[in-house]
Amino acid sequence: MCDFKSEVEKLFHELDKDKSGKISAAELKAALQACSKVPLEDEHVKLFLQKVDTNGDGELSLDELMELLKD
Repeated sequence: MCDFKSEVEKLFHELDKDKSGKISAAELKAALQACSKVPLEDEHVKLFLQKVDTNGDGELSLDELMELLKD
């Protein structure tokens, strides 16, 4: 059985398509769109990212993803 940290790390690396070490707004939108039947607006993705992007760099780090998914 895998632990939470390793599962989130695996997810992070799958979402980080360009292997930059961050999940960009475009990468996040692609991942969310794959789970939705309704087209997502860029603005909605950017607003979501702003809420979870605690360091304000405009991208999602591994630590930010872990914080988002915990509990």
